[in-house]
Amino acid sequence: MQLFKPLFLLLSLLLPLSLYSSLAAASPLSELAHADPADRAGLITQWTVQADGPRRQAVAALEEGRLFTSADGNHVLLQGADGKLSDVDNGQPVAGDASSLDALPVNNSVRSTLEAFHAAGDLATRTAASA
Repeated sequence: MQLFKPLFLLLSLLLPLSLYSSLAAASPLSELAHADPADRAGLITQWTVQADGPRRQAVAALEEGRLFTSADGNHVLLQGADGKLSDVDNGQPVAGDASSLDALPVNNSVRSTLEAFHAAGDLATRTAASA
């Protein structure tokens, strides 16, 4: 048993690092899609101060009801402008029809956060235009 102790210690140190690196590499769309509704509101609040293109696109997809849970519940799918579905994590096309899937829920907390997100974006646009 003593022989395995260093191995267990090494694994316990490496596992959090691998999880962190996979989370750090997640796109805003994937991050938003996999968050539970309470965490979605928090993400959108954080993004209000750093609302770049990918974050705005992720918020728009959620708001427009273009993010769906796959039929098996294991994947989150994005419906593109052409109506086709793709996996938010890897961008791979997915066969199927969005009408048979459940859209990710947008609760009242997320709705009010979306309003603040848009208000902040409008303010930033007006400030930049007047400068």
